[in-house]
Amino acid sequence: RGVDVALTTYRAAIDALFTRTTGVWKLGLERVSALLERLDNPHRTLTILHVGGTNGKGSVVATAEAILRARGLRVGRYTSPHLIDFRERVLVDRVPISEDDVLAFLERWLPESERLGATFFEITTALAFEHFAKADVDVAVVEVGLGGRLDATNVVDPRVAVVTSIALDHTEWLGDSIEAIAGEKGGIFKAARPAVIGERDPGIASLLGRIAASHDARPIVSALDRGQIADVQISTDGTSFVVDGAGTSVRTPLLGAHQAENTVTALVALETAGLASWPKE
Repeated sequence: RGVDVALTTYRAAIDALFTRTTGVWKLGLERVSALLERLDNPHRTLTILHVGGTNGKGSVVATAEAILRARGLRVGRYTSPHLIDFRERVLVDRVPISEDDVLAFLERWLPESERLGATFFEITTALAFEHFAKADVDVAVVEVGLGGRLDATNVVDPRVAVVTSIALDHTEWLGDSIEAIAGEKGGIFKAARPAVIGERDPGIASLLGRIAASHDARPIVSALDRGQIADVQISTDGTSFVVDGAGTSVRTPLLGAHQAENTVTALVALETAGLASWPKE
């Protein structure tokens, strides 16, 4: 009913959008692809880092964004869920999309989205891609919503696809074994595109490597290839550590021993994509 009423305010538009969260969760790329086609496929104009996994993907996204911005690049970031304001999901240089831009998009495209049966996340994904294209970002760092293979973000042709780690999650949608979930998460790997594996467990990393190979991804790079993380030090201003194989000391403002793994994954992904060099001493 919301889409039949003029979306005269940002709040009315957001309320209408959130009505698309009701009902059965729907995975698949058909609806989002059809919607993006109506938008002239803005995602095809973008340079994208695509980041999935069970744990750590948010930290990898934030770290990659910070490094790219430090290089002077204009960076879009798409994440979910939001904490307070819907606009937190879609940032350009850490500035949230404006209420006016959200309202204009939903006024124009919510009726068509309704006709296509598009979900909340599919509509939001299309909004993000159009916003990044209009903002002429140099790089968009895009976080997978749920799973990977059938997630709405998986319409992209990424500069690099990253899977951070694998654990049992959303088993009702993704399968009840590590192998099944790895297959879903690894569904973001693309033929002739680099695949970066952040998983530190050698067995699971090897499994993800085989999945990447089955998608004809290349090169296939594991964060383990950089060596073991050692001498992790946590203080009030961040986490420092050494990557012994690379002979490199690294500091991140993120707190926690696990952030060393996430930082290495982000650095390997950017290096593999040719967007940043490995830090020197």
